[in-house]
Amino acid sequence: MALAYSYLRKDMHEKAVKLYAELAEVAVNSFLISKDSPVVEPVRIHNGAEENKEALRKLRGEEDEAFQILEYQAQKGNAGAMYKIGLFYYLG
Repeated sequence: MALAYSYLRKDMHEKAVKLYAELAEVAVNSFLISKDSPVVEPVRIHNGAEENKEALRKLRGEEDEAFQILEYQAQKGNAGAMYKIGLFYYLG
């Protein structure tokens, strides 16, 4: 993770994404091998706006034209855009 982060800080997004993908695969496989489920009980943490998907997108800022362009670039494989979208969802 430290190496991937250092690549990220140096704007070497392609290498960072590759390493983060490998780390994610290892993490998922470790959960699949585990006998105990990592999820004990699903918990609803928000009531209300999620019922209206359009309002939720607007609340999150996903209706913004700049966000939509960034999301499109991420879907097309742009590593920098993928990182920024990930931060957007992670940090809120």
